[in-house]
Amino acid sequence: MRNVVILGVSFALLAFSPFALAQTSGLEVAPLTPGPGWKTCPRCQNSARVADDRKKAAVDTHPFDPHDLSGVWGNNGLPPDAKTRPPLTPEGQKLLATLMKEVSQANENSPPLNDPLVNCDPLGNIRSFGYNYGMEFVQTPGRVFQFFEWGHTWRTIWTDGRKLPDDPPVERFYGYNVGRWEGDTFIVESYGYDTRALIGSDATRPLFPHSSGMKVEERYRRLDYGRLQATITITDPQVYTKPWTTTGTIELLPNAEIWEYFCVPSESNEFNNRLTRPATGRAVNSSGRLNEPPRRCELIVIRRYSPPCTTARRGIALDPIFSQLPRLRPAKVAARHFIDGRSHPSFAKSSPRSRIWPATIHLMKISRC
Repeated sequence: MRNVVILGVSFALLAFSPFALAQTSGLEVAPLTPGPGWKTCPRCQNSARVADDRKKAAVDTHPFDPHDLSGVWGNNGLPPDAKTRPPLTPEGQKLLATLMKEVSQANENSPPLNDPLVNCDPLGNIRSFGYNYGMEFVQTPGRVFQFFEWGHTWRTIWTDGRKLPDDPPVERFYGYNVGRWEGDTFIVESYGYDTRALIGSDATRPLFPHSSGMKVEERYRRLDYGRLQATITITDPQVYTKPWTTTGTIELLPNAEIWEYFCVPSESNEFNNRLTRPATGRAVNSSGRLNEPPRRCELIVIRRYSPPCTTARRGIALDPIFSQLPRLRPAKVAARHFIDGRSHPSFAKSSPRSRIWPATIHLMKISRC
């Protein structure tokens, strides 16, 4: 039986005291910005800073236009609701079985060990919104742009009256998207998705398939200046016996702007070779995926930095490391970074382009067989 113990501590990396930590609110951590006039990134704020910014912006009472969706919205993501996930069709069960084998996913509730995002594959619209390192709507005549910080990508939602194509010539990771207003609700319909744009969210949650016939409807309604209600409905009768609907609310980040957060394949490969492979005891094959682990035991301590406030190099695949280590044996927490008994500098310190900022640190020491 294998389990995991994680200790989360908030502190400034260069100087901290356990007793001082208990008495600080998080506001003592200065916002990380490029300079005067610039704003921080969605994941570069702790919860105290976010709450303080929202209070200063008076998001509960600030006047707003319900047809204006502009702004940077949440880092709280809206993953597909597991409680409303419909049963699979026989064809859907076959697709899921194939997918679970391809991504080394044990079951419908476990995260994949070979998540394509570790190799910088595009997430697609559903995963980008579910992961949500922050996203932004920019409204222009005839179209709305939706920017996602993760992967530094976007999609175009056409509002010029065009219809979805019946038979798209090329499938897209982010589909073909058209939008319209019904009252105070902005409705987006999309179609023509590449089947590699899997249904899911971050690397700690399971992945699900869809067919090339999947259609997605999104409904966005600004409840007030600081809250956006979102409802996403997936309709794919080839795979699911009924529509799959997820509803939730995401919050405005009034003092944040989208930063560059590329997933760089060469750096991801370096990260996986240097940390993911030793941590899991599994070799990376020619396709960049992990081979099955050998039967041996190892002692590991992993530092997980959250939020990834520095460069994409440091934050590129820290969550996937945790998805590679499910159900591990409990052990005591340590503050050093060991892999197979050898001491290594932390990834942040060993990365020449990274800088260390106050953040939340999770220290995990595990014994794996």
